[in-house]
Amino acid sequence: MSDFATTPLTFSAAQDFLAQKVDLPTALGSLDLSLKLPARIRAQAFFSARVASANILQALRKETEAIARGDYNYAEGRLRLKNFLSAQGYGVPPVGAKGERDLRDLASTRRLDLILRQNVAMAHAVGQREVAENPAVMELLPCYEYSTGPNPRPEHAAFDGLVLPKDDPFWATHYPPWDFNCNCLALDTAAQPNGKSSGFKSGSPMEGHLDHRGMRQLTGNPSGFEFDSRPSGAFAKPDFSTIEDADLRSQVEDAFKHKFSGSALAAVKQAPPPQPVAPPPVASATTWQLPAALQHFDQATPPAVAALTDAPQFVVTHSPTKAYYSPSEGAVHLNAKTSTWAGTVATYHHEVGHHLHHKLGVVTGHGMDPKFRDAIHADLNTITGLKFGAFKFSDLKIKQKQWAISQEASKAVGVEAAFNSGDNLARQRVLFAFDTIGGMTAGAYGFGHAKSYYERPFTGAKEVFANCATAAILGWSEFKLYFPNAMHYVEQKLGLTP
Repeated sequence: MSDFATTPLTFSAAQDFLAQKVDLPTALGSLDLSLKLPARIRAQAFFSARVASANILQALRKETEAIARGDYNYAEGRLRLKNFLSAQGYGVPPVGAKGERDLRDLASTRRLDLILRQNVAMAHAVGQREVAENPAVMELLPCYEYSTGPNPRPEHAAFDGLVLPKDDPFWATHYPPWDFNCNCLALDTAAQPNGKSSGFKSGSPMEGHLDHRGMRQLTGNPSGFEFDSRPSGAFAKPDFSTIEDADLRSQVEDAFKHKFSGSALAAVKQAPPPQPVAPPPVASATTWQLPAALQHFDQATPPAVAALTDAPQFVVTHSPTKAYYSPSEGAVHLNAKTSTWAGTVATYHHEVGHHLHHKLGVVTGHGMDPKFRDAIHADLNTITGLKFGAFKFSDLKIKQKQWAISQEASKAVGVEAAFNSGDNLARQRVLFAFDTIGGMTAGAYGFGHAKSYYERPFTGAKEVFANCATAAILGWSEFKLYFPNAMHYVEQKLGLTP
């Protein structure tokens, strides 16, 4: 057992948000729902147009919660729902049929994807904001940068690159997802604001003015979708008086009162932790075979890790300092000489770590696992209170002291003699710790890469994963002291839990 506190945050706000949603069976269609049921109440209810069966709603909810917890992926959840609906007498469109794209058909792939993805995305948004707006994280990364996903709508693309403080009222209604099928992102950043919201109010409405790129825009949402992702807004008591239809108001109020046993709709207790899903068995003898020039790394990857994905291609580079992973090639480039920076075992594991986060979907070009983001934010609370040798965390912002900090840090991690001897592995052990800090703080603190490199979306997180994977495999214990939550996540993901 580890001596370090490695229990990660549990995304409690995300779990609570799904738990507190009220099942609302309804015969109303999409248009009537948008006209008769206020957006704030829709966000706190679990429903789907023309789904009046409580049994079916519960099945939809069960799969949504399982996907949000990470028990399995969307494809598995969708398949389970199709099997359930088929047993209930629904005609399930065959794969490739035109009906798979019909939003009017509950059993269609497109309709089920909309239900699952929208509810999971909303829950994750609440959980992410709970963590990202922790005071310790806000001090280091005080703003969000709006980043569009693939094929954004024009009204979403208009915000691409917008940087505003995390407490700006704009985010109360425009933190993604703020519309159906919105795949945009809000990225933590230490960059300076480049816009100003002048017409928004902290609670609502969606309508407001935003000054950005030299233009004053009136922003709103034609679809009528509205979702307050702030935990304080997501868990606010519904105002039933906003429902004009008396019969509908009575139905909705009764559903909420039944859910909360007539209480004043106080915060819901967190749902009990789910039973862990057993990982698939791995072949203990799984190994990767490397080309002859790199055969000294054969069996360097632990069998449990090698069983997770196919091996990358291994390419020999002639540069003594340049090693890298190319996701387009699926290739790790290394020097064949162990005496060079690009040929050490730490470099090997670091570049393989990039292959793993890419193949396992931990960090991709479009986003990262919310649980990993959660762990990174939690570790910011840890490292801000630590000392690195004779230096405080705040000293890591002074770039002129990089070399002195490295030398002092080598004392702290017990590798001073090896560091002074010029041993590449010892120096990498120190540098990787500060590179991890650089990745966690988007280059505001730490070093290892240029600040502009860390500031690219998700690039810093990639370095955090690769460094922690290296530390987990090589047993660098100081990483568990500095980055307990990220290390716990990586160990779990790689099957290396002590």
